Amino acid sequence: MTELVDSDVSAINRRLSEALSVMGVGCLTPLPGVDLWQLDHTALRILGLAATEMRTMFDRLVANVHAEDFAMVRQALFSRSGHVDLEFRVSGDLATPWRTVRARGGEGETGVIVLEDVTMKLLADRERAQMIERISEASQLEALGTLAGGIAHEINNPAQFIGDNLNFIRDAIGGLSDVALAADRAAKGESTWECVAEAVAKIPVALLAKESPVATQQAIDGVERIGNIVQAIREFCYPSSKSPTPLSLNHLIEIAMTVTRNKWKYAAQMELNLDEALPVIMAIEGEIYQILVNLIINSIYAISEKKQSGLGRISIFTRLEGPMVRLTVADNGIGIPSDRLARIFDMFYTTKPTGEGTGQGLAITQAIVLRHGGRISVESQLGEGASFHILLPIDGPPSEAKAMQGDI
Repeated sequence: MTELVDSDVSAINRRLSEALSVMGVGCLTPLPGVDLWQLDHTALRILGLAATEMRTMFDRLVANVHAEDFAMVRQALFSRSGHVDLEFRVSGDLATPWRTVRARGGEGETGVIVLEDVTMKLLADRERAQMIERISEASQLEALGTLAGGIAHEINNPAQFIGDNLNFIRDAIGGLSDVALAADRAAKGESTWECVAEAVAKIPVALLAKESPVATQQAIDGVERIGNIVQAIREFCYPSSKSPTPLSLNHLIEIAMTVTRNKWKYAAQMELNLDEALPVIMAIEGEIYQILVNLIINSIYAISEKKQSGLGRISIFTRLEGPMVRLTVADNGIGIPSDRLARIFDMFYTTKPTGEGTGQGLAITQAIVLRHGGRISVESQLGEGASFHILLPIDGPPSEAKAMQGDI
């Protein structure tokens, strides 16, 4: 076996350094037995050090690190033990006063630590999150506009039978008032009891005794139904906060069912299997509503496209899985072709015909789930339906997601 000579090793190291430089990655290596670190040119640039400091002491190495991150960097690097994986800030320029550097690697005393300037990546991720946020808000308004006609119809139905029942009660009260007035006059000696009997004979006493309580209760039920719809609309349109708050996922499902009822009741039966012991979760109320409405509307479309006789089926499940809650929305609609499954979460990609879908709903849904620190997956068989599975952490989004939400 041919041994590598020093010149070969130097050439390999040079090529490796050039390759890493092209990738924008720098190397930082602790030298054994001394308080010195070896840096390549990219690492020097990333840390804002001079070209003459390719070998430098630890204190110079971290000279440009943000004061708030200094203790964290010192603990991770100075001990020279264990795997390093952290992000910290170093001083930058006027455009970017503080740049973000990611450090990884560093097993043992001589372990190489890889440095990468991730400032632009973080800015791009933040801009993408802001774009999705704007699209999400527009999508929510679009969904509300789509649902508005159905919501109006849902309110109109109980309003109509409330009016019919109140008309019946008004007519009944008119006849009973005549009886009461006749009885009052007879009691005062101003009329006879025969007149009372005549007034009673003019009204359908048996019918009133039977139907009046029913009409009254129906009117009360109608008012409660309208109240529930209005409350659901209020919660859907004006969520309590744009920050994570304690929420009942089951309650949000019931609200989403109410505001979409006029869409699904003509296409499908809604089946709920909700875990009553499900704990509250930390989540952003309006965004969870948007997930639910997006998935319900998608299921309605899939069932309508199947053109089956009779109503289809939409099933919603919740259950606890360790530190997460699982939400499943399934339907027995047309399903998704296997060659399209990999792309259904891409922004602006849609399986619907031109003019019938924007390709935003599932992309926004995935972005919301990921921003909450969760996961989303789909199972589908063409002609049999689709099931969307979402896992959300009980404790809410991870800290970096919360920080990003605060910037949006």
